[in-house]
Amino acid sequence: MQVIEQNNRSVLFIGFVWPEQTATAASQNILSYVRALKHAGFTVHFACAAQRSLLSTPLEAHDIVAHQIALNCDSFDTFVQDLAPDIVVFDRFLTEEQFGWRVIKSAPEALRVLDLEDLHFLRQGRHMLYKAMGYQPRQAHYLNTNAIFEPGHEQYAYNALTTRELACVYRCDLNISLSEPERDILIKHFHVPSENIAHVPYLLNEDIAASAMKNPSTSSMPRTDFVSIGNFRHAPNIDAVNVLLQHIWPSIFARLPRAKCRIYGAYLPPKIQQLHQPKRGIYIHGHIPDHLHMLSSAKVLLAPIQFGAGVKGKIVDALRCALPSITTSIGVEGITYSQWPGAVVNTRDEFIEAAINTYNCEQDFTALAHDILHTNFIATQPQQKFVEAVETALDHKAKRRIGNFMQQMLSHHTVQTHQYMSQWIQAKNAD
Repeated sequence: MQVIEQNNRSVLFIGFVWPEQTATAASQNILSYVRALKHAGFTVHFACAAQRSLLSTPLEAHDIVAHQIALNCDSFDTFVQDLAPDIVVFDRFLTEEQFGWRVIKSAPEALRVLDLEDLHFLRQGRHMLYKAMGYQPRQAHYLNTNAIFEPGHEQYAYNALTTRELACVYRCDLNISLSEPERDILIKHFHVPSENIAHVPYLLNEDIAASAMKNPSTSSMPRTDFVSIGNFRHAPNIDAVNVLLQHIWPSIFARLPRAKCRIYGAYLPPKIQQLHQPKRGIYIHGHIPDHLHMLSSAKVLLAPIQFGAGVKGKIVDALRCALPSITTSIGVEGITYSQWPGAVVNTRDEFIEAAINTYNCEQDFTALAHDILHTNFIATQPQQKFVEAVETALDHKAKRRIGNFMQQMLSHHTVQTHQYMSQWIQAKNAD
């Protein structure tokens, strides 16, 4: 993307945690938004109340102004009032709950943007339904993407988290959705105005994307082993690995006794670490900084995702590396395709058969993977769509706010409620 001359406008990103580009797909995506707005000429600030970790990306090295802020503290009011950003981006609805009311009070003219990333209530509703059904590994069908909206499942779709997250969606001037199906859910089931939600496909790193399209063959690289990857602070990833190692891998290993299953991901819990059993072909590796290099040398990605939401970073990364994947309908949600490199399955037995067949086949999946990448994430020009969506919302902010009574009502009551709650917490902490 061509760098545009500085436009004297500023944007403040508020993160629930500091981005960890090598650990989470969400961090990769929020930093893609940061880069897109920097290229569009905005001065970019990033603020967070959490402590930095060893995996935190050094934002200052990327010419991003970093700010340490505090929860339930009036110092943020002074900070955001002095900064006077043109745009404030919340990296998830929890961040909007914590700081949105303060932005409304102290920087009312700032455009408020919510990065949905994935719908938390959708993920939780699926998780609740998944647990209610009980996992029966030999008989159960994997959940389909619309399961929680089917008759009899309404209590899973309309849960307490739904109310909280939708309130944040309505309070913000613009919501960014990675997944078109999730945008449709908000419009169809919850009547969110379509102009308040922009579908912006997953933003690939432009250099990597361009390189992938210029080099349509990776068949010269030796490929070995099954792999699984995911941040283990994310419940769907923990469940997927447990399902994989307890209910799927034993059958695969029985038929492919020389095969290996390698598990990667940051923040490994002890229960997963204890599953390291080389004699059974299971290798637990934990965090890997250069995960794309690892995926480029693997043979098959195994992702039995049961209840996640949004576009899955691991699936997109597998496509970038021309790595076939075996996954579920929820695993490929938000990605358009006519033929999948690997397989999208509905049951445990289908998963096992597809994994073994894909492992044994010699097909080069590069062209197929790159066709999906191009259709979904390159030809759509997501960087441009993101910047245009933000700038359009900024230009029409006043007009949209006048006609959005729901936003005005929720913003008013939220400021009142959260202000008194925060004052109570401050007073309690001062004791």
